[in-house]
Amino acid sequence: MSVKYEKLFEPIKIGPVEIPNRVAVLPIRGVVYNIPGISCPDLDYMCFFTRRVRGGFGLIVIEGTATHPFENKYTGGMSYNLYEPKHVAGFKKLTNGIHAFGGKVFLQLSAGGFGRQYPDASGTLLPVAASPIPVNIDPSKMATNEDKTFLKHHLHWATPKEITTAEIYELIESHNNATKLAIQAGFDGVEIHCAHGYFGANFLSPNQNIRTDEFGGSFENRNRWMLESIKACMKAIKEMKAEERFVVGVRTSAEEMTPGGLTKEDVARIHEAAIKEGSSYASLSWGAGFENHMYTHPMKELVPVKVEHAKWFNKRLDIPVIITSLNEPELAAEVADTCDHVIVGLGRQAYADPDWPNKVKEGKTQDIVKCLRCNLGCFINSRLNNGTPEWCVINPEVGYEGYDHANWPTPKKR
Repeated sequence: MSVKYEKLFEPIKIGPVEIPNRVAVLPIRGVVYNIPGISCPDLDYMCFFTRRVRGGFGLIVIEGTATHPFENKYTGGMSYNLYEPKHVAGFKKLTNGIHAFGGKVFLQLSAGGFGRQYPDASGTLLPVAASPIPVNIDPSKMATNEDKTFLKHHLHWATPKEITTAEIYELIESHNNATKLAIQAGFDGVEIHCAHGYFGANFLSPNQNIRTDEFGGSFENRNRWMLESIKACMKAIKEMKAEERFVVGVRTSAEEMTPGGLTKEDVARIHEAAIKEGSSYASLSWGAGFENHMYTHPMKELVPVKVEHAKWFNKRLDIPVIITSLNEPELAAEVADTCDHVIVGLGRQAYADPDWPNKVKEGKTQDIVKCLRCNLGCFINSRLNNGTPEWCVINPEVGYEGYDHANWPTPKKR
């Protein structure tokens, strides 16, 4: 191992769960790998992630998964499902595969889904969010290539329907059921999705939440959705007697970068409140989502800000913090050396080169296939053509990992 990157590959504990190293694959949309009629992962999806565990990633966080039929009703079935026993089988194969190669795996729970950020060009689906505030896109703040394709395709962003208080409580309770199913499916933890403008973030952000019930107004009320969801997950863990092997975390933006949006100080207070209810880690993206996607999908010149996020939140929070987009080995090493509980999380770079951790560990950084941050195959294609396979312009292996038997776990002996 290269001494320069030694700390990056030390084990780290998230609650009772030990992660083999401090490099993670963060939620990557992969709904093209579906079991027909069930909407849960198949074996190709498993191989996509086992390939990355073979490449040295210690933690996999699976993309936002519906905890209730509510999400699919309003998003057209773009997410995996985990709210009925029939959904467990596909996830069980996924977790077995990842564990067989030595990785740990968390599941991101997405009750409510896309929230106000569901652009429906057909006009047949109405977004549902904390408040009826439409997305206001500034074309100058779109991510690479989005202004040329994505934005032109989705010209209409509807004003969302305000979710009712009764529906909110129903979705909160769905976290309890989904957590139990996640434990049955073999996951090591679940993550509450409250980041970059999606449904959970709509409650936390003061410029996206103008409710007058107990879920809006004050800082405490805006946190209520998240905190009650954590409580529902923690209750499930206790009921399943999984306290010594299962964790709950929360994903938010590190800051929203919008007028009246969440600041770093706001976000730190949010996670401090989450810790009191049982949250074991904080996963931090950036920006408010489609309103300024240039932060959520940052170009190379913006990545150094991620180092500042890592150092700031490492000092402020007493739990492990996952920071996104640190795909430059030197920056990842700097964070690992100066922050004692920060995990480096990669998304698009994990598409481009699944062997990124092993190459860094062995000091072969010159061999890394660097992500172009073009967003074409891994993001824009799947948004414009829902249901079509994702791909990568520099890694033709993406989507075909199942054809390599090296990515299949060895069957257990009787």
